[in-house]
Amino acid sequence: REAIATFDDLTVAAAPTLPHVEDFEDGVADFFFPAGGWAVSGGRYEAQPPAGSNAASLLGLSEPLPDEFDLGATVHGLNGGAGYSRNGLLIFDYRGPSDFAYAGGFFGAGEWRMGRYDGTNWSVDASHGEGLSTQQDYVLLLTVRDGRATLSVDGSQKLTHDFGTNLSGGRVGVGTDNAQAQFDDFAVTASADNVGPRVLEVLVVGTAWTGAFTDALAAAGIGGAHGFTVSTGPDQHLALPWTNGDQVTMRFDEAVTVSAGDLSVTHSAGSFGVTGVSYDALTNTATWTLDAALTSDHVQITLADTVTDGATNALDGEWVDGQSTMSGDGTPGGAMSMTLHVQVGSSDRDDATSIYDVSVIRSALGSSAGDAGYSPHADLNGDGTVTSDDFDGLLANQGRSLDTVAGGGAGAMSMTLEGVDQLVTTPSDAPLNGSMDIVVRTADGNPVDLLDYSVRVALTGPAGVSLTGGGAATSNPATTGPNPPGLLNTDGHVDALPQAYYLGTANFDGSVMAVADGSGLVRLDYEVAPGTIGIFTFEIVVSGPADTALVASDESTVALTVNSPQLTVTIPGDTNGDFVVGTDDLGAVLSNFTRNVAPGDLQSGDLTGDGVVGAEDLGLVLSTFADSGTARSTSLATASAAADRARLTRWHGWKATRDRAVAGARFFTLVSRAEGGPL
Repeated sequence: REAIATFDDLTVAAAPTLPHVEDFEDGVADFFFPAGGWAVSGGRYEAQPPAGSNAASLLGLSEPLPDEFDLGATVHGLNGGAGYSRNGLLIFDYRGPSDFAYAGGFFGAGEWRMGRYDGTNWSVDASHGEGLSTQQDYVLLLTVRDGRATLSVDGSQKLTHDFGTNLSGGRVGVGTDNAQAQFDDFAVTASADNVGPRVLEVLVVGTAWTGAFTDALAAAGIGGAHGFTVSTGPDQHLALPWTNGDQVTMRFDEAVTVSAGDLSVTHSAGSFGVTGVSYDALTNTATWTLDAALTSDHVQITLADTVTDGATNALDGEWVDGQSTMSGDGTPGGAMSMTLHVQVGSSDRDDATSIYDVSVIRSALGSSAGDAGYSPHADLNGDGTVTSDDFDGLLANQGRSLDTVAGGGAGAMSMTLEGVDQLVTTPSDAPLNGSMDIVVRTADGNPVDLLDYSVRVALTGPAGVSLTGGGAATSNPATTGPNPPGLLNTDGHVDALPQAYYLGTANFDGSVMAVADGSGLVRLDYEVAPGTIGIFTFEIVVSGPADTALVASDESTVALTVNSPQLTVTIPGDTNGDFVVGTDDLGAVLSNFTRNVAPGDLQSGDLTGDGVVGAEDLGLVLSTFADSGTARSTSLATASAAADRARLTRWHGWKATRDRAVAGARFFTLVSRAEGGPL
């Protein structure tokens, strides 16, 4: 322009099409448009920007890039000296000097990185750390599939990132960020579509979930309009607490063909039916609707590799539970199978629904999506507001757990839980029903303030005794139920009957319970089968949050000591539970003879349970004297008992004046040796 020049041997060449390869062996970087200082030296293309500057050289193609293409080059970082960084990059989706994507090695930082440059900042959207060196060749391959880019180095995948927009609209090339580097064997090719579609995201959603609720999921970074994201690597197995999750959604990295039959959802007792599937072509997202809401269980979601892309490549579905965030191993074919933990009501997302979940809902009660105190995990029905309607999911599942959940640390307060040991006579015909309270003992005998508590009891011992349920304590209950008007959760968790029972409070309004020393927390109901003999322990279980736990008014967990009570079921005539009818039992009857005692108090001698120690109790002891709980033959037992009774009569100076059959017992008139008359 405004100059005089001489030209010779001018040639015009058409810009290249795909595939295009440049090895720089002819000393020319054909069809590259450099900026920032570039030269071909020794068969390599070298970036030589001034210190503090970037370098970029873009390939000029005669046609647009396809949606799916591969970009590769050998990258060799140089030590530029003072003022330089050390990196070498592939550039793609170049839309201008202040708007392009990059992927490559940052040798000084020891990282492979991928992100975008906006003219000021090199944002990092994905990174992978490892030992990197300058003066070493690395073979980089960037595969671009619509909006997702994946970087492999020397044949090993390092990074992948979904940019959320198609990446074929800009140009491609090489560059550096204030660094010197060499490039060789540059190649860009249209992808031969032999790659199976991958699942980029898995979500669970409820058809009843409102827009306000899904907006709250998006605002919290845990989902969006398509539901709650579960493909979260290490967090995949955190429990899903919602009552009405009845859809499974999957987003793919390309357009796919799906059907209702491609998805199966199973649980420990069977499977959910799939009633239909919808597909959003704009986002490559499929949503399957189930015939029922997900229930508390380990749920297995399997997507068959009958899902295909436009080139009929089968799903690349391999998945590693607790690690994967997208499916695939790079080869078409292979179903996707992932496990979810569904524990309805577990607002703290552990594997148990417990009194600690009450606190989560209580803290958010009355709040709506967008409020400071709102939590999507407390909004169990997904309607955008935490109300009493959300109580139902917790109340119906409190005490249930998928797996053992470890307990946390305890606060400064400590208490003891115990029960009163009981002694009963085995029934002869109909089962015997009884109950036992679990009571609390405070450290200093003074009342304490609690917000919530739960008690789990497991029955151990031989066969013959079973737990049948429970409820509010019989004596001095700390609170009553069901809720409302009391705080106890109806009749408790009965799934584990007859071997275990659980009952907890559901204190949603935060009322403080002033619990006195000796207050009963819960009542246990039991049944004894006829002929049962043995010692049974009502073990107070304190293994984790879904077991026995007390929460103080300051939300701290109370440190517990437990003294698990026992039920002794013994033979008729035994008053002290040693399974033998002997002189101690006779003494118990005689020492309280004619007295009123608590009905059924065997240790006081009331063997018949009428509240009076009298002739029938005495007759029962004498008729069973020397009987033992140890199994013996009938003849030996009869002979031994007769001998023991004879010795007893001689020893005490008593004589039998007549036998009278009353309720199967033999009655004796006692005669004083000294006076010779009746006692």
